[in-house]
Amino acid sequence: MNGTETCHLKQVVLLPAKERRQFSTDLDADLDLALEYFKQELFTYVRGEGLAYGARIWVSGDESSITFNLYRASNVPGAYKVFR
Repeated sequence: MNGTETCHLKQVVLLPAKERRQFSTDLDADLDLALEYFKQELFTYVRGEGLAYGARIWVSGDESSITFNLYRASNVPGAYKVFR
């Protein structure tokens, strides 16, 4: 793929309905801290390797979901492999 061609990827993982109530009440400082560390590592490896302009991951207690987003990716498979 040429450098001017970019792609976007968004992956959302929803918890089953029966687990959603507990998920939204169990978010705590430990999860926030781990996620902040992971975000920095993700940014360093994905952006630092030139695989994508940006990568984000976040947790939504309201929606009981975890979302991963790649934007302006020149190499979606490579960036996703780093994420996995």
